[in-house]
Amino acid sequence: MASVCFYFQVHQPFRLRQWLFAAFDLSLVGQEPQPSMTAWKRLETATPLGHVEGTMFPAAFSHIAGGYSAGYYGYMWSQVIALDMLSAFRGNLMDPAVGKRYRDTILARGGEVHPAKMVRDFLGREPNSEAFFAEITGKR
Repeated sequence: MASVCFYFQVHQPFRLRQWLFAAFDLSLVGQEPQPSMTAWKRLETATPLGHVEGTMFPAAFSHIAGGYSAGYYGYMWSQVIALDMLSAFRGNLMDPAVGKRYRDTILARGGEVHPAKMVRDFLGREPNSEAFFAEITGKR
């Protein structure tokens, strides 16, 4: 369990960076689109490191123009699902009953069952973002 907690602590900056990219994309195509540098400065200024004047990150961020932008939401959503599934272990990654349920409902099914159904079957409910928000706010 300690190594899993360490993993999420180490990857917290990655998660925040992916959120920043997703928020940037949404600010360009959302309900009130903004010019790219205006949006980037506003978002990056709100981060712990802030915005460095003279830098022009949007000019080098080809993912947005290349059709990859939705991928940033995918990174975040995969972490929501992973943390929700991790919460089923209730802090005991060695719980044999939960491990068997994971093996039987996720690993053994491969591609024969839709992934969303496998997650619902494993959790016994619809997935939610509670574990994700607990993780990113330090309450897990």
